[in-house]
Amino acid sequence: MASVNNVPKDLQDAIREHLGRRTKLYIKRMVKQEIKQEKWENRVIAFSGTRLFVFNTKVSKSPQEHNICYLDIQSIESSQQNKLTVTTHDGKSYSFVTLEAETDEINHMITHVGTSVKQIFPSFPVERIIKQIEVHPPERLKMMNDMVKTI
Repeated sequence: MASVNNVPKDLQDAIREHLGRRTKLYIKRMVKQEIKQEKWENRVIAFSGTRLFVFNTKVSKSPQEHNICYLDIQSIESSQQNKLTVTTHDGKSYSFVTLEAETDEINHMITHVGTSVKQIFPSFPVERIIKQIEVHPPERLKMMNDMVKTI
């Protein structure tokens, strides 16, 4: 498995400065994002308790490219072990692949989003907030389902 955090220190500092010290990030990973058909660029995705942030990999004053609230997510798809696609209510689709082919990082990302949504709305099933969660094989969702049951 990859290291817990594969984001360079200078980029972490730029992200922290941009978001501020009060924003707690639970997962930060260097990934590749599909920009156009079959064109991938390096990005950093970071998960807070309520949002998914996408940052470019250049250290700058404004590294943030996208800011997705978990409540805006319409679907989460992962047909491959290292690929994640998030679609929002406005129809925008964001596809990411991890830098390592054999990893369970995507499972952790999906689990984080699911458990965060459940903590925001404990009396609603996650499927009512995120309309479609399609992961193959379905056993990859076991960790999320087990954690959601305890909330």
